[in-house]
Amino acid sequence: MNKYLSRAAGCLSLVLALAACKQKELDKLDDSAAALREVFATETAQVAGANKKVVLIVPAATQGPSASLGGDFKSALQKKGLSVTELKPVQLGDPMNFNDFGLKAADFIDVLRTHSDAGAIVSLVGAPLLHAGDLANLPAARPPVLIIATRQIGLAPGVPTSGVVLDQLLRARIIQLAVIDGAGSSGKTDTAHKEFDQQFQILRPNP
Repeated sequence: MNKYLSRAAGCLSLVLALAACKQKELDKLDDSAAALREVFATETAQVAGANKKVVLIVPAATQGPSASLGGDFKSALQKKGLSVTELKPVQLGDPMNFNDFGLKAADFIDVLRTHSDAGAIVSLVGAPLLHAGDLANLPAARPPVLIIATRQIGLAPGVPTSGVVLDQLLRARIIQLAVIDGAGSSGKTDTAHKEFDQQFQILRPNP
């Protein structure tokens, strides 16, 4: 009898240990997401300047972690004094078709044209999938564009973008800022930036 009780206790301890590990992983994702929202909202406010109007491009998800992304970032942006004038949901396509998965050129161009008076356009779904023929359709005068191109945004899946593509978009000034995976060095010592620097880094156009 004691042998069975011992085995049961061992199994219970293992289950509790696994649950504790899983909870720590979830807490870490929550912390990184909170830091990402805080730092990204600060960067957006700086880029937008006096024009406080911001448009958020979000995944067209009705349930799961992705469904709350827009609301979470909207709250973070509002705390920085920004006004989110629209949450623009977009269909990203089939995630198994990597080359065609992401922010479609037509959706991106539509947002630029519709919200030409915005202080910033923010994409939570990575960089736009632009081809050579799409460049001629970009408005000459357009708001600054900031993107998050990470594998995860908290518990929600992100839309990473290759470094080559990001470099091209930054050089062409099609986007003004990109957050990617990888430890960074902002040089700032507040809690949000310290947490952010452990997981993310910011890319900007060269001067």
